[in-house]
Amino acid sequence: MSTAILQLSENGELQNIHNKWLQRKLCSSQDIGSSADQLQLQSFWGLFLICGIACLLALLIYFCTTFRQFSRHFPEESDSSVQSRSRSKRLQTFLSFADDKVEQWKKSKSKRKREDELSNRSGEGSMSVNRSERIQRDISQERENGDTWLH
Repeated sequence: MSTAILQLSENGELQNIHNKWLQRKLCSSQDIGSSADQLQLQSFWGLFLICGIACLLALLIYFCTTFRQFSRHFPEESDSSVQSRSRSKRLQTFLSFADDKVEQWKKSKSKRKREDELSNRSGEGSMSVNRSERIQRDISQERENGDTWLH
């Protein structure tokens, strides 16, 4: 292989192949169309719109599910005189409820991380059993907490 390449380079054929296939030929109309081929911020408006709508939709779904769980745990009072005074109190209760949900999520995440580290130390053979047990435990915890979507 190397002797064939050496012969091609000695004959000048290697340079001809390089010129034919690898050298870029400049187009005379390059200056005219160069501004049309460049990407600008306006080129991505559709992508930004899709991402923005997806993010807003995800945020709306999160708030709806959180408010739904909140209304199940803390039903509204029917007295209208108490309702006008307690709107700020209800908002504070909702925010503390959402904050507690975040804290529960952080605790469960750190607990799972510790369990994963322990299962990794115990060996590879029992790893599939630990995962299935953890999945079963997580499902039962979600059912107890009312965190599932299928209510």
